Amino acid sequence: MVFIPGGAYVLGDGAGYDPTPLVERGDAVVVTLNYRLGPFGFLTLPGLDAESTTGTSGNWGLLDQQLALRWVRDDIAAFGGDARAVTLFGESAGGNSVCEQLASPAAAGLFDRAIVESGACVGTPLGPLSEVAGQDTGVRFAAGLGCADPATMVACLRAVPAKLLVAGPTTALTSLAATWTPTLDGTVLPRSPADALASGRVPPVPLLMGSNHDEGRLFTALFQHLHLNPVSESFYQSDVAERFGAGAAEVLARYPSARFGSPSLALSATVTDQTFACPAQWTAQAAHTGGADKAGLWTYELDEPNPPQVLPDPFMALRSYHGAELTYLFDSISGIPVVRDTAQRTLSDQLVGYWTRFAATGNPNGAGLPGWPAWSAGARPVQTLTSRGTAPHDDTAFLADHMCGFWGPRAGIG
Repeated sequence: MVFIPGGAYVLGDGAGYDPTPLVERGDAVVVTLNYRLGPFGFLTLPGLDAESTTGTSGNWGLLDQQLALRWVRDDIAAFGGDARAVTLFGESAGGNSVCEQLASPAAAGLFDRAIVESGACVGTPLGPLSEVAGQDTGVRFAAGLGCADPATMVACLRAVPAKLLVAGPTTALTSLAATWTPTLDGTVLPRSPADALASGRVPPVPLLMGSNHDEGRLFTALFQHLHLNPVSESFYQSDVAERFGAGAAEVLARYPSARFGSPSLALSATVTDQTFACPAQWTAQAAHTGGADKAGLWTYELDEPNPPQVLPDPFMALRSYHGAELTYLFDSISGIPVVRDTAQRTLSDQLVGYWTRFAATGNPNGAGLPGWPAWSAGARPVQTLTSRGTAPHDDTAFLADHMCGFWGPRAGIG
């Protein structure tokens, strides 16, 4: 099992994830990896294109991931692993990266199964592919660091200390961190993951993918920790106005604070539904439509009221926050130890069982585990993972719960 950590393509490292549960309880060989992040991973510029044998630049982070997979292919047998049964899995930007590797011809044959956790190949505003990133972002980034002359831009950037490149310009380029994403370069990514899935131009590998019921609460909690206060109604409305512009009134009508109990919870729900839940299910639908699920497709939603906490919040219950499923699979998350009670250990055994059975056989089902049906021509089950009784549910309820019919047209999903 090869794990790609998340972090919005600007944070994260493989060493922070302790895979002991997968190794000891699941009998898996687990590799965690690092890949270049931020401008080091995804900067693209005309001057860099000119230096490249392919005439393109950027996507360095994806190439690093492929290099790790080639190392696994060549050397994992020495560690007791089977190079013919490699499962690529990742969370958040790592999950998006799995989508991109599915779409990259250079990664074909380097893995045999794929798990996408809280990432998506379709319809997410944070990736996995930013059409607006790339050359324009790179040029603005360089100019903000005093390297505006196209003739000397690359040489100028190479003279900038690495810590300043990581920090980025001190000008008002506040959105740059969100735009360090892979780009369509015609080589590493000749087409978007969405197009690759919908057209069936991905390797015929078993797929397991899903999201958590309350993804957005982690990001709201980070804001509240920073400001030592809960989200106010005025902030919630201004945030929605900034994110959705002319469509803000419609979003506020669908997500009023009174309906969710507080501005914090309403804000969290908009992030959950638009950015994670609906794109995860649209990804599965695209795989099904394009026939990419012929080897098997299983979808899940973690809906657990009390997962292990890595960032407790005094203003709201985090429930199944972004990254919560990792606390059942790993003994540390980003270097933070995970502590589980008895009920959490039981659900951990279940998730570890599903993930490692899928890695071993291409099917998550196994002895002692609640049955998890695959998608088929007549059914689109979502396995609800919870200590209250894991079981499959039709995706109609999932789509309604997360108002995907509202978000679909806004993401170009019919």
